[in-house]
Amino acid sequence: MSDNLKERLLLMTTGFTRNAVVMGLSLILQLYMTSLGSNIFWVGVVSALGGIGTILFSPVWGSLSDKGGRKSYLIISSLIALTFLLFYPLAPNFILIIFLVFLFSSANAGFVPIATTFASEKSKRRGIEVSFFNSALSFGNFMGMVIIGILTIWLSVKMSLWVFVLVFVLSILPIIWIKEDKNRVSIRTAHHGLLTLDDLSFMKENHLGSIYISAFLRQIGVSGVTSIAAVYFVYDAHLPLSLVGFLAGLNPLVQIFSTLIFARIAETKNSKISVMLGMAITTVSILSFAIFRDVFGVGLAYGLLGLGFGAFISGSTTYISFAVSSDLRGRFMGLFTSFRSFGTVVGSFLGGIIAMMIGYHLDFLFMAIAVGTAYMIVCLFFKENPVFQNAR
Repeated sequence: MSDNLKERLLLMTTGFTRNAVVMGLSLILQLYMTSLGSNIFWVGVVSALGGIGTILFSPVWGSLSDKGGRKSYLIISSLIALTFLLFYPLAPNFILIIFLVFLFSSANAGFVPIATTFASEKSKRRGIEVSFFNSALSFGNFMGMVIIGILTIWLSVKMSLWVFVLVFVLSILPIIWIKEDKNRVSIRTAHHGLLTLDDLSFMKENHLGSIYISAFLRQIGVSGVTSIAAVYFVYDAHLPLSLVGFLAGLNPLVQIFSTLIFARIAETKNSKISVMLGMAITTVSILSFAIFRDVFGVGLAYGLLGLGFGAFISGSTTYISFAVSSDLRGRFMGLFTSFRSFGTVVGSFLGGIIAMMIGYHLDFLFMAIAVGTAYMIVCLFFKENPVFQNAR
């Protein structure tokens, strides 16, 4: 086995197992908090706090890895996250869970930006390498849903939590065998704040601002729909809950393949084409949620959502990996994660409010407009630097 293939498999393994845990926890914690006496309000608070932790600390961990090494901070952030995760099944009440989720998310926020940057530095074909890693993350999302379905058949909610703790431990082990380029030296003292004037100036010079803003708007639209879609399809469209769960699984399943397909477009042709296709397909997907109420239509909507994600994430991360030098790449991957997480928090909040006030269909329309606006921003303001195209 070649060294490049071995490194790729190690990163993909840790990404797959880590995301399976994160996805599984997002579902099982709702049941666990309810068993501890929580109501739906506090369940929503937990989701928001998890997103806020990611927003605040993704660029911090990315900056630390730029200056102090990818591998070391991958391990440090993972071990800190594991420490907080160990207390989940031991928590005597749901109030403690709320604090633990914020602390866990803040520590775990380092994984995606650092590991994505790591992947981009393993080969000159950065877009392809990052696409393999992103596909592993999507596969982890899908398997997290599958694992939840299997575990809850035989185990209690608390025992299921312990299983996820064990899987999280397994996700750390591959990092130990990953080799880091010791010759990579930071030439700039990294800022550890969320967003600085230097960051904004750099974004403007390298046409990154439109990518980050469109990522924020796209996530508002997606989260504004997915956060309430299950309730809409079960109680309004009268589809069986088990069927809706299966159809929702098409989203991460399609992501696995679409990420690899669109990575080749971003790598060999143009990142802008891939990003714009992602925004356009996502807009059509959200409109499909509003139009269809049958099994085929709902499946199509979730499938298109996965297809759009693959195009968007491949184009965006490929461009960032070429536009940002190695000594800053962790930070700007972290900021990219923060913008998306901020959109998730805002979209989830707005989705519930709008659907409650004016109905599901107008909520879906509003969210489609948000993603359509992201499309127009990329179309009008994003200009891929020819230097980065020639570097491919």
